[in-house]
Amino acid sequence: MNSDTGIKLPFSEDAERGLISSLLLGGEKVAVEITVPKEAFYIPAHQLLWETLNDLLIEKRPLEFVMVKHRLIQLSQLEEIGVAYLDSLYSFVPTWENYRYYVELVLDKWRMRKAMLGLHKIAARLQDPGTDTFKELRGDIEDSLIKMISDEKPGEVDTKEFTMRWLDDLATRKERLAKDGIAFGIVGLDTTVGMQQPGELTIIGSATSSGKSHAGLSGHSIQQLG
Repeated sequence: MNSDTGIKLPFSEDAERGLISSLLLGGEKVAVEITVPKEAFYIPAHQLLWETLNDLLIEKRPLEFVMVKHRLIQLSQLEEIGVAYLDSLYSFVPTWENYRYYVELVLDKWRMRKAMLGLHKIAARLQDPGTDTFKELRGDIEDSLIKMISDEKPGEVDTKEFTMRWLDDLATRKERLAKDGIAFGIVGLDTTVGMQQPGELTIIGSATSSGKSHAGLSGHSIQQLG
């Protein structure tokens, strides 16, 4: 149960132990196939141990009992995990080859917890909105819903958010062009004809080789005369 919310959160101790045991037995053969953040583990000792094991693998060290125990002693974490408990994890599963099953269970429970906590925060916000209207709260609610079902790390921009930013940028450009118009980028010409609005047709007549083609490269429709 989460002490801050009083909500009973779902988790599977066996799945967490099974995944850690699979990593201990399979080492890099398991590690290179999965991406599971330590936050996906509900039990604090499992989070510490998972992080330590992955650090050892990054350092190209074997996950043997003595090696892992020594690292936990260095980090002052062995007491929290326990020598007997650590030893039991090496034989908790008969083979590491079923690690995908444990990965799916651990991640599934983690997503459920995130969703439950996210919904709790949304409900609390709606119960005490302060001076915000629902319209003003809607954006925050949508962001919370996206984050609670996403495995993205904090700070990363998801596809929807990236697309919305891009559309907002396009809308801003459109408003600016409608207000200010478009320039040819040729000082003398811009001074003479002024800023052009999108969709306008500008007809420029001048002698051959006087720069009409160059003006046309600015993206406007130009009918050349003379």
